[in-house]
Amino acid sequence: MKKSPAATVSMMILISVVQASSVYVSSASGVPIFTDKFDSYVDTNSMLETWSGYGGAEGWLFLTSDYCRSPDKAMEIQYFNLFSPYSEAEVSFSPFQDWDSSEVTSISLFFHGRQNNEPDRMYMTVRDAYGNWADVAYGGDTDDLKTEQWQKWTVDPAQFTGVELSQVESFCIGLGDRNAAPQAGFGYLYIDDIFVPEPVCLLMFTTGFLVIRKSKH
Repeated sequence: MKKSPAATVSMMILISVVQASSVYVSSASGVPIFTDKFDSYVDTNSMLETWSGYGGAEGWLFLTSDYCRSPDKAMEIQYFNLFSPYSEAEVSFSPFQDWDSSEVTSISLFFHGRQNNEPDRMYMTVRDAYGNWADVAYGGDTDDLKTEQWQKWTVDPAQFTGVELSQVESFCIGLGDRNAAPQAGFGYLYIDDIFVPEPVCLLMFTTGFLVIRKSKH
């Protein structure tokens, strides 16, 4: 039997919804101020147009699909703190970002370790337009860097004391301590789903199911 145009349109719309990977609702505006899921990058070179490696991670940032949370890419930081006391991945903002808004109640990301990683201090850094910076160290066990599963880390922006959050110039994810002697920590850290602020609602759709709504016409 020939399908009516209305039935065909309904089928196409529902297939599109089922294949969607995620829907994010964040803050009053519905849009995160900063987010990086790493899926928009074509390859490592395109990611390095946004992210830069410093210290023991200089030249050792990669876009990977071997370890990813959603849907198919993540950032790999190879940290090597033998000659440098720290390894960092940094993203800079132009124009500067305002993280002092009442809507920005959290900074969140997911990280994934490897069993053979050397434990080290993990931290986030926020730098402002006036040269001020502040670190917030991970409050969990450093052995979490050995855990081969995705773990969530959330930070309250108020913890970045001494920084003008209304003029954020850059954000870093690091391992080690730039103010200490090198500790020879090394390993692989994977980062995915960075949000400022954290989504209020995250809906995931699983592909592989087909729902067809029959037309009444």
